[in-house]
Amino acid sequence: MKNIFYCILTILLGTTVLSSCELHTSNNGDLDNWWWLQQVDSLENDESVNYHDQKIFWSFIADLMETSGPSVKVSAKSSSRTFIYRFNNTDGKLIVSQPYVSARDIGDIPITKDSVVAVQGLASHGINFDPETVTDTFYIETLNSDEMVLKDKKIRLHFISY
Repeated sequence: MKNIFYCILTILLGTTVLSSCELHTSNNGDLDNWWWLQQVDSLENDESVNYHDQKIFWSFIADLMETSGPSVKVSAKSSSRTFIYRFNNTDGKLIVSQPYVSARDIGDIPITKDSVVAVQGLASHGINFDPETVTDTFYIETLNSDEMVLKDKKIRLHFISY
């Protein structure tokens, strides 16, 4: 009798725990990954620059994007290597917006159009924000589990999966 009671109790507790969990899924497919920037092509002068040694990484999950790489000056007194963004992945376009300086110890700091130093500095991470809207729109040229190629108005970015 005791064993039946424990079995029923275990099933009830297991069902309660599982029903209280909310699963978040994304429709990003191969985009949800860690990406290592390998090359940047200028669309203005057809020059290509090898970025392999710069160690610039982009990662995506759900609707959050993170870039990490060289330190970027975000104010007169501070700099950061990591930034967080929102993104929208629709119809072959990747729209990056709402940038934040990742400062987990004090809380992430929003980057606004008034944060000129930070907006310009993010170009070293491959982001060319429009200074008024603080967005960058990329067109997805290639995306699979091994490779991603994105193009905005100024540059083409070549990534490999990391």
